[in-house]
Amino acid sequence: MAGKAFAFAFAVCLLTCGLMDAVALRIPCALAAEEGSDAKPGPAIAKVGAWMLGEKLSLSAIMYFRKGDRGVLGEAQDIAAKLGVPRPEFPADKPKQGDPGLTKVLDYFGKGGGANVATDLRRVYAEEHGSLYEIAVRLIMVWDLYRFDPAFADPMAKSLRTKAILIALPDQLWRPTLSLVEKRAKYEDVKAAVLKADEDTLSYLREKARAEQR
Repeated sequence: MAGKAFAFAFAVCLLTCGLMDAVALRIPCALAAEEGSDAKPGPAIAKVGAWMLGEKLSLSAIMYFRKGDRGVLGEAQDIAAKLGVPRPEFPADKPKQGDPGLTKVLDYFGKGGGANVATDLRRVYAEEHGSLYEIAVRLIMVWDLYRFDPAFADPMAKSLRTKAILIALPDQLWRPTLSLVEKRAKYEDVKAAVLKADEDTLSYLREKARAEQR
């Protein structure tokens, strides 16, 4: 009973929490759980969690490696724990004054703790869960890299496209953003497209999860 109650509470939270406003993440509702429960959500709900974990951890990593601010890391850690994967952490080295931290963020998600999260999601769930997490990370990184130099965002956009196609993520969720990057649109337009893509994808995953809960 305790496991079922936990899984239901987690499902309700992931399906009803808010996501982003025009600037940053809204504070999500608390992830309800019974202490000590090892129950995990089902695969559909876990996809919602994997997406939220990716966007929260990427935003927090950008803040940390740039300013030493852990941002929403605590929320990302809570989601990871409820998904049954190790809580992500950041290395102890402090950012240098004026360093945008781009290399450190890329290293973190390429071969550091951020990359380990994708591996853990694939181990506990399936390939699609790890890929959704990685796409969410790349979407936020496209936004951040484009701000410095549009050309910086091209490799990340290419990787995002490849992963989205491989898991058959609907084109309308991600392609408009990448088209703006390719056309070298204004930063504000790319930013708005990233936020919309993030929100639309979360809504899509939630709806699929609701359908499976019926």
